[in-house]
Amino acid sequence: EDFVHRTTSKQPCDWCGETSFSLLPNLLELRSFSGGALELGGPIFPMLVVICEKCGQTRLFSALTTGVITRPEQEEEEKVEKEANA
Repeated sequence: EDFVHRTTSKQPCDWCGETSFSLLPNLLELRSFSGGALELGGPIFPMLVVICEKCGQTRLFSALTTGVITRPEQEEEEKVEKEANA
């Protein structure tokens, strides 16, 4: 929610000009298209989804870049660092 407020309070919807947005409660996964088949082991990009309340334009933001979630290896590094400082 905080990310949505910080981001959308500065920029209205570029389609209709509305300034009210909603955030989907769950993250979505964006995958590479592989001809309609499910590609196992391919990259998955966790996305935060923000939707304009008026026209429905949908914006996708990287959940990693926005800090909504962290990479597993980053979590492990933080854990090791915390244990070393304890």
